[in-house]
Amino acid sequence: MHDDSMTLFAQVSSPFTATELKCRFGRFGKFKDLYVLYLSYNNLTVVVNERGSFSTLTKLNSLMLASCKMQKVPDIKNHTRLMMLDLSVNELTGDIPSWIWQVGNGYLRFMNLLHNHFWGLQKPYTFPFLLDVLDLHSNELKGDIPVPPRRVYILDYSNNKFGSSIPVDFGNVLRSTLTFSISNNKVVGVILESLRNATSLRVLDLSRNGLTGSIPLTGNLKDLQSLDLSVNKLTRMIPEQLMNLTSLSLLNVSYNHLSGRIPQGSRFQAFIELSYKGNDGLCGPPLKKSCGKRML
Repeated sequence: MHDDSMTLFAQVSSPFTATELKCRFGRFGKFKDLYVLYLSYNNLTVVVNERGSFSTLTKLNSLMLASCKMQKVPDIKNHTRLMMLDLSVNELTGDIPSWIWQVGNGYLRFMNLLHNHFWGLQKPYTFPFLLDVLDLHSNELKGDIPVPPRRVYILDYSNNKFGSSIPVDFGNVLRSTLTFSISNNKVVGVILESLRNATSLRVLDLSRNGLTGSIPLTGNLKDLQSLDLSVNKLTRMIPEQLMNLTSLSLLNVSYNHLSGRIPQGSRFQAFIELSYKGNDGLCGPPLKKSCGKRML
């Protein structure tokens, strides 16, 4: 299909590579009734033109531009009906602009910025109250860990460079959250007691950080299915209360400084030995190391 609203250039670099299409973003301005624009994963290079007429697409509800080799965030400040925005797997750098959280007049529900090169969040910023999914993983974000809106269901901060401690009331904010990951950052401090209040969690991944202290989690997290605390600096014993996590099907506490006897019960013995590896002080099944009399 050929249309004056979109300029396409085809370039074949070799007989074995796919055709690359370049599309000038501003040329979509002609489609003023456009509701959904989905260009993701089509081997496109989207060129953002500051002088383009894209701002006229005021009825746009979903804008999906993943893997479009974009180097600039499109100007979508006037998009008051936008509910879904995907700018993931691009070449975006700098701070995430504070205005981006205001698109949709507070009704933005889905934000995906993963696999870019953002290094911070421009301040001041306010997350939309209705945001269901916030995915910032695999950027270069530093500084304080952002506190999400209270109704977020999927929250992914993994593979960044956050180096602060987890905010004190963070767990109270996650009461509706199903999945939270901040794996592979530089998070320090202890695992907060408030995380026991995140009672809707199915997946909790705090692995590959610098967390210290003991594991405070209790049986409050009845729906938790996956818990990964591996590659931290956690100490003391694995709390017996974790046996109350009746939905838990994956546990990884490997490569910490935990000690003592692994809690006895079919659930804990069902996890593979690798779940406990790298804790020289741990003993008892499923590890081959037996416990001395003082640990029985």
